[in-house]
Amino acid sequence: MTEQACPQSLSDTKKEMLAWDMIGIPVILAVGSALHFLFEWTECWAPVAAIAPVNESVWEHFKLSFWPGLLYAAIEWPSVGRRVNNYWVGKAVGLVLMPVIVGLGFYAYTAVWASSLIPNIVLLALAIAMGQWVSYRIAIAGRCRQWIAVCVLCALVLTAVAFAAFGYVPPRIFLFCDPLTQTYGIPQR
Repeated sequence: MTEQACPQSLSDTKKEMLAWDMIGIPVILAVGSALHFLFEWTECWAPVAAIAPVNESVWEHFKLSFWPGLLYAAIEWPSVGRRVNNYWVGKAVGLVLMPVIVGLGFYAYTAVWASSLIPNIVLLALAIAMGQWVSYRIAIAGRCRQWIAVCVLCALVLTAVAFAAFGYVPPRIFLFCDPLTQTYGIPQR
């Protein structure tokens, strides 16, 4: 008689996913921090503008959590994602939530203090941690309704398209304005 592999319990899957998501916090932060400089490192190569910040606007800094978080979610998926109910729904909510937290947090703290590197890094780390936590909680929850999943995944796709497009053709509103140069989008050379 051959011994069959015992499927992992839900409890083990939850623990494994939590470990993946907590490890993801410093990984996403490190990749996002490196991503901040990618446009310059590539000598302002235009295709990189889809994923890397092209200026110092708040909008462009949203990319620092979104793209590394999406990449990490794709790497995490084969290990634990297919074993939980709402993996991509949870990831989508977390990935959309991270930039929202960065934006709200940035405008809240700069209403009192001047923007500086350390608070910005701490804010990014907190946004990533909160996004990963919310993502985990949704992923392990009971199966969500299909229409909710479709709406959330559409929001993820629209967010990705917006991040990819608005570096090239940004709306002329405060969120997209580089505070150092008072310009929008890819700097003109």
